[in-house]
Amino acid sequence: MADERAAVPRYPFGREHRLELEPEVAAIRAEGKLVRVEMPVGGETWLATRYEDIRTVLADPRFSRALANERGRPSLASEPLPAGSISALDPPDHTRVRRVAAGGSPYAGCVNSPNAPARW
Repeated sequence: MADERAAVPRYPFGREHRLELEPEVAAIRAEGKLVRVEMPVGGETWLATRYEDIRTVLADPRFSRALANERGRPSLASEPLPAGSISALDPPDHTRVRRVAAGGSPYAGCVNSPNAPARW
């Protein structure tokens, strides 16, 4: 029987960050499935590429940003995000910080205003 570990691709797929989608990601998305990948740090994880799957993961409380940010978890970076970083918070803390930050933005509440510039 073939070693299943050999079939797990390394992520990222070996090219520098670019604006266009990597061919491997496009192929995975076209197949419409989640795939296991090996991250540079911490081992294997699941890669979601379709909007519906990503939305499900981000909305499901079983997928914790705070837990994913712990040292040793699968990650692109060797160091976790700083404590209290909005990208590493779960609701309700994430929601609270986001609302505070948005309230201080010069653009907060302007997007739906009849006086908002067309580019918004």
